[in-house]
Amino acid sequence: MTQAKLKIEKMSSLLSTVAAQSERHLIEAEADLRQTTFLLNTAIENLGASFETIHQVVAKQQHVLDYLISCDSVTEGVVLDISLAKQKMSEEINQMMTDLQFQDMTSQLINRAINHLVELKSLMVLLAASSKRTEFNSTDQSIQELFNEMHADICAKLPAISDKSVNQLSMSPGEISLF
Repeated sequence: MTQAKLKIEKMSSLLSTVAAQSERHLIEAEADLRQTTFLLNTAIENLGASFETIHQVVAKQQHVLDYLISCDSVTEGVVLDISLAKQKMSEEINQMMTDLQFQDMTSQLINRAINHLVELKSLMVLLAASSKRTEFNSTDQSIQELFNEMHADICAKLPAISDKSVNQLSMSPGEISLF
């Protein structure tokens, strides 16, 4: 066996090992992201239901307070306190609903990350398959042709990386920046 062929076999073995190990890590990362998505969606659904219940209870409470105010049995100081509390509660509920909308953005980012992992996993499979080729001889030209073919195969089967879809850095109202 020539020195060049031995080097190619070692390189091939190294590429196969790297590809296999990388694929296992990518599978685990993808599974973790999918589980995170599930947990995030469940938490958001529960929070949304809780916020809706709070809103309904506060609305009922507001009707009672409005009735008491209309009966003239409450002092102006109490009326002002009730009015301020009503305004603050409304602001807080609106802020909570805005915060819930960021779940959609987070889901988009997680799905993008999953897509990148799936594409990278495909690359590792292609790399492993390409590294197992044995139809070469020991000339420098045939080695170069082999690597060129491997490169062309990998490039042809991988999609281009798209631009970042979400640029959000803050959760302030009015700061939503999708796509």
